[in-house]
Amino acid sequence: MYARVSNYAFDGDGEALRKGFDDAIEPVKQLAGLTGAYFLMDADSKTAISITLWETKEALESSVEAANRLRADATQPSKATIESVKHYEVTNNI
Repeated sequence: MYARVSNYAFDGDGEALRKGFDDAIEPVKQLAGLTGAYFLMDADSKTAISITLWETKEALESSVEAANRLRADATQPSKATIESVKHYEVTNNI
């Protein structure tokens, strides 16, 4: 299993970013090889994280272009910034 972890920074109360994440749910669910996704927010630090999980490294890599577009679309209304995007192999699952 593989993961993409994206970090965001936002202003305000985060509701516009939350809406952007909500709007991305259905398109994200359509990506081939996706096994799960999480969207996390911390209003106090004005940061957020998205984590998507993938069956294979190939599925992760083939989703890069669509993920870039969906991430940009989700953050645009809130003017949140995408601080980083990293790929990981999931080595342990509890």
